[in-house]
Formats: sequence, structure tokens, C-alpha cells
Amino acid sequence: MVYPKLKDYTEFIFNDIRKLVYDDIQKPLYEQDTSGIEQLKGLLERVQAKHYPNYYKKAAYLFVALSTSHYFKNGNKRIALFSYIYFHQINNFRFRSIQQKQYEKWFKTYFPNYKLHNEKFMSNAGWALYNFNRAMNIKSESHKQGHSYSFDKLKKITEDFIMLISRKK
Repeated sequence: MVYPKLKDYTEFIFNDIRKLVYDDIQKPLYEQDTSGIEQLKGLLERVQAKHYPNYYKKAAYLFVALSTSHYFKNGNKRIALFSYIYFHQINNFRFRSIQQKQYEKWFKTYFPNYKLHNEKFMSNAGWALYNFNRAMNIKSESHKQGHSYSFDKLKKITEDFIMLISRKK
């Protein structure tokens, strides 16, 4: 298994986030946040632990830990999404060709209160990843669309999502 390295973030992942995410929010200079970098470094080491014995468990832990954390002042969900996609690619996984209706059914099962966003994406997988990243970060205490899942339950749901969306090349 191939793992992302801190060097991958500083050399291109952070830049890709700044270049490819189109919104009106100024993208942070993650490289200058020493606390965030140290926490990211620790996470990248933990992902390699035997406690996460396969690709799906490792990818789920990476995604959930980054998406729900506050390692950086801004952009943690973006980093989670780009990290997962990078980990997915370097381990020769591809996205399945799944109809949006199948994803909608999956979301109704795991996030029944979440209202799916209909932004246009180049692929159904991109649309599903966008909505998944949003859905897992809305807690029920603060929003009607939210959930009350624990960190461990979110990891299991994320693992199920990754198994749905991924296929080995």
C-alpha cells in the first residue's frame, strides 16, 4: 500500500486545493500553520498503523479524521477530500460508474435528514463525494439536516461509502 507523505501536501496537494476549488473564500496557506502541519504529520503516521488493516479502513480513517478535525483554521473538509482522492489514486483505485439515483438511495439510508445539493459536477462520483463530505460534517444539534453519529460510526459509514464508490483498477 502507498501512503501520502507530508511532502506530497507541501509540494502539490495544498497548491491543488488553492487552484481547483472554485469559491469566493480565500484559501489558507496551510504550509504556514505549524500546528496544523504537525497534526497532519501525526495523522499520516497513524494511517499506516496495523489497527487499520486494509485500504478501506485506512481511507475511511484518513477521510473522517481530516474532515471532522480542526487541524487547520480553514479548509479541513477540502484537505480531507483531496487527501482521499489522492490516496485513492496512488493505490490504483478508480471511481465506479454509478447512477445518481443509487447514490441518492445510499444517502437516504445513512443521512436521511440531509438535503442533497444539486451542484453540477463532471461525474456522479464527484457529486457524491461533495455531498458526502458535507453530510458527515453537519451535526444534528446544530442543524435539521444533521446526524448524531460518533467518530467510530462515521468511520464505518465512510468505509461503506468508499466500498460503494471505489473499484480496484
